[in-house]
Amino acid sequence: MKTKILIVCNMGRIRSRYLAGYLKEKGYSTKFGGVSRSAVTRITPKKLKWADKIVIVSKNVKKKFYDRYNVPEVEIININVSDSTRDYPKKYRKEIGVARKRFLENHVYPNLRNKIDKKLK
Repeated sequence: MKTKILIVCNMGRIRSRYLAGYLKEKGYSTKFGGVSRSAVTRITPKKLKWADKIVIVSKNVKKKFYDRYNVPEVEIININVSDSTRDYPKKYRKEIGVARKRFLENHVYPNLRNKIDKKLK
């Protein structure tokens, strides 16, 4: 049986969606969502009950997650990956002016892959 992993970010549209796809390619069963009240894809009690493991993408999201949800007794994996340019070296910030997609592809997504691969070994 595949391990069921719920990935949690703020809005449920960039980091969690990307990481869910990445982990699905690696053979995991995945769902994703955001903790913000205006999240595109929200965390639900049903998703929380479904998960064997929960991946939380940042410290800010972790705080909101614990404040807003009844957290189940499953393994929680915390990785600290921001998708904000202010959290990366200045030399990368100018990529945002060109294309946010390139910034995500060059910096955020590799950072997500690297951190989750280390945690799920």
